[in-house]
Amino acid sequence: MNLRLNMRTGIECGNVVNLGKQIFCLGCLVLSSGVLALAEEGESAEEDLKTYSLDFQSTEPGPVPSDFLVLLGAFEVKADGEARFLELPGKPLETFGTLFGPQSLMLGEVSGKLYGESTGRRYPAMGLGYNGVGGFRLQITPGKRALEIYNYDELKKTAPYRWKSGQWVWMKLNVSEKETEDGLVWVAQGKVWKEGEDEPEKWMIEYQTDEEPFPGRASVWGIPYSDKPIRFDDLKVSGK
Repeated sequence: MNLRLNMRTGIECGNVVNLGKQIFCLGCLVLSSGVLALAEEGESAEEDLKTYSLDFQSTEPGPVPSDFLVLLGAFEVKADGEARFLELPGKPLETFGTLFGPQSLMLGEVSGKLYGESTGRRYPAMGLGYNGVGGFRLQITPGKRALEIYNYDELKKTAPYRWKSGQWVWMKLNVSEKETEDGLVWVAQGKVWKEGEDEPEKWMIEYQTDEEPFPGRASVWGIPYSDKPIRFDDLKVSGK
């Protein structure tokens, strides 16, 4: 049956079946648009779950933020004038650390600023980690004049580095994977530079392993050999 509607209705003439098909196609278009929008929102949400940034300026002095998981150490948010930061006390002497940021990350990057002071010939050791408690750790060890990479708490690679007491330094640790002739390997790369200087283009230290890392959170670490507090700030995580 054909229907023809006049101009008063604002609808062109047409076959009822064809009109039904048009309505069905329009519904499919709306549905697909909705699914696409939800997919885009899901991708955006997934990306949000892989990134993290905290400069402590809006964090009240006192206990660490609720999303931090302190493994060992009396970490607290402290203030010095208008500046706020995470601080590890200078005593007792032990290897202290706390996890932060997104969970279950395998590949990606963590960066932040670190500050420490020496006492005579005693120097603090401090660093950033990725892949959870036993993952990769980039560490400044001034007593050895070295920049080091640890994995499963074992020293894997060392590069020369001269640290200066009482100065903020940036650190960046990147974890990636690549194909080689012998198969897939995982690569940990690190760099350090003084606050106020440009970030180096090249990585200063690199370690490769054929052992797949466990997924986990980023971390900060400190060993206060000098009995002076160690500070951390501007923490960022970018997972892949």
